[in-house]
Amino acid sequence: PYITVGLAALLMLLPLAVTSTNGWMRRLGRRWHQLHRLIYPAAVLGCVHFWWQVKADWREPLAYAAALGALLAWRWQRSRTLASGGAAAAARAARTRSVWAKTEPRIIATPR
Repeated sequence: PYITVGLAALLMLLPLAVTSTNGWMRRLGRRWHQLHRLIYPAAVLGCVHFWWQVKADWREPLAYAAALGALLAWRWQRSRTLASGGAAAAARAARTRSVWAKTEPRIIATPR
Protein backbone atom coordinates (compact mmCIF):
# COMPACT_ATOMS: atom_id res chain seq x y z
CA PRO A 1 0.00 0.00 0.00
CA TYR A 2 2.88 2.45 0.54
CA ILE A 3 3.68 2.35 -3.18
CA THR A 4 0.10 3.32 -4.02
CA VAL A 5 0.18 6.23 -1.58
CA GLY A 6 3.55 7.38 -2.94
CA LEU A 7 2.27 7.18 -6.51
CA ALA A 8 -0.82 9.19 -5.57
CA ALA A 9 1.42 11.89 -4.06
CA LEU A 10 3.60 11.90 -7.16
CA LEU A 11 0.59 12.21 -9.45
CA MET A 12 -0.59 15.19 -7.39
CA LEU A 13 2.82 16.84 -7.74
CA LEU A 14 3.06 16.45 -11.53
CA PRO A 15 0.55 19.18 -12.45
CA LEU A 16 2.21 21.46 -9.92
CA ALA A 17 5.58 20.98 -11.60
CA VAL A 18 4.13 21.58 -15.05
CA THR A 19 2.22 24.74 -14.08
CA SER A 20 4.91 26.40 -11.95
CA THR A 21 6.17 28.77 -14.63
CA ASN A 22 5.17 32.41 -14.95
CA GLY A 23 3.41 31.66 -18.25
CA TRP A 24 1.16 29.07 -16.63
CA MET A 25 0.48 31.40 -13.72
CA ARG A 26 -0.79 34.03 -16.19
CA ARG A 27 -2.83 31.49 -18.18
CA LEU A 28 -4.53 29.93 -15.18
CA GLY A 29 -5.06 33.13 -13.20
CA ARG A 30 -6.95 32.50 -9.96
CA ARG A 31 -7.25 28.79 -10.75
CA TRP A 32 -3.47 28.51 -10.39
CA HIS A 33 -3.79 29.03 -6.63
CA GLN A 34 -6.58 26.48 -6.42
CA LEU A 35 -4.50 23.94 -8.32
CA HIS A 36 -1.42 24.52 -6.20
CA ARG A 37 -3.34 23.78 -3.03
CA LEU A 38 -2.78 20.15 -4.02
CA ILE A 39 0.56 20.50 -2.24
CA TYR A 40 -1.13 20.00 1.14
CA PRO A 41 -2.63 16.53 0.53
CA ALA A 42 0.46 15.56 -1.51
CA ALA A 43 2.75 16.43 1.41
CA VAL A 44 0.60 14.45 3.84
CA LEU A 45 0.58 11.46 1.48
CA GLY A 46 4.36 11.78 1.12
CA CYS A 47 4.77 11.57 4.89
CA VAL A 48 2.42 8.57 5.08
CA HIS A 49 4.34 6.92 2.23
CA PHE A 50 7.66 7.41 4.03
CA TRP A 51 6.20 6.22 7.35
CA TRP A 52 4.85 3.02 5.81
CA GLN A 53 8.05 2.38 3.86
CA VAL A 54 10.29 2.39 6.93
CA LYS A 55 10.39 -0.95 8.70
CA ALA A 56 12.47 -0.45 11.84
CA ASP A 57 13.46 3.09 12.83
CA TRP A 58 10.51 5.48 12.71
CA ARG A 59 12.41 8.52 14.02
CA GLU A 60 13.15 10.07 10.63
CA PRO A 61 9.59 9.76 9.24
CA LEU A 62 8.34 11.07 12.58
CA ALA A 63 10.65 14.10 12.27
CA TYR A 64 9.35 14.83 8.75
CA ALA A 65 5.74 14.40 9.86
CA ALA A 66 6.31 16.70 12.85
CA ALA A 67 7.92 19.33 10.61
CA LEU A 68 5.02 19.11 8.18
CA GLY A 69 2.53 19.31 11.04
CA ALA A 70 4.26 22.42 12.41
CA LEU A 71 4.29 24.09 8.98
CA LEU A 72 0.65 23.25 8.33
CA ALA A 73 -0.33 24.54 11.80
CA TRP A 74 1.57 27.77 11.16
CA ARG A 75 -0.10 28.14 7.76
CA TRP A 76 -3.56 27.47 9.24
CA GLN A 77 -3.00 29.96 12.07
CA ARG A 78 -1.72 32.55 9.61
CA SER A 79 -4.77 32.14 7.35
CA ARG A 80 -7.09 32.52 10.34
CA THR A 81 -5.28 35.69 11.41
CA LEU A 82 -5.57 37.16 7.93
CA ALA A 83 -9.22 36.11 7.63
CA SER A 84 -10.09 37.84 10.89
CA GLY A 85 -8.87 41.13 9.42
CA GLY A 86 -6.80 43.78 11.04
CA ALA A 87 -4.32 46.18 9.53
CA ALA A 88 -1.38 44.66 11.39
CA ALA A 89 -2.06 41.20 9.98
CA ALA A 90 -2.42 42.58 6.47
CA ALA A 91 0.85 44.50 6.81
CA ARG A 92 2.68 41.37 8.01
CA ALA A 93 1.31 39.40 5.08
CA ALA A 94 2.38 42.11 2.62
CA ARG A 95 5.91 42.12 4.06
CA THR A 96 6.10 38.34 3.81
CA ARG A 97 4.91 38.41 0.19
CA SER A 98 7.44 41.11 -0.72
CA VAL A 99 10.30 39.14 0.83
CA TRP A 100 9.28 36.00 -1.07
CA ALA A 101 8.84 37.97 -4.29
CA LYS A 102 12.40 39.29 -4.01
CA THR A 103 13.86 35.85 -3.40
CA GLU A 104 11.71 33.98 -5.93
CA PRO A 105 13.77 32.60 -8.80
CA ARG A 106 12.90 34.08 -12.18
CA ILE A 107 13.05 32.33 -15.52
CA ILE A 108 15.09 34.43 -17.92
CA ALA A 109 14.26 34.01 -21.58
CA THR A 110 17.28 34.08 -23.86
CA PRO A 111 16.90 35.80 -27.25
CA ARG A 112 17.02 33.55 -30.28
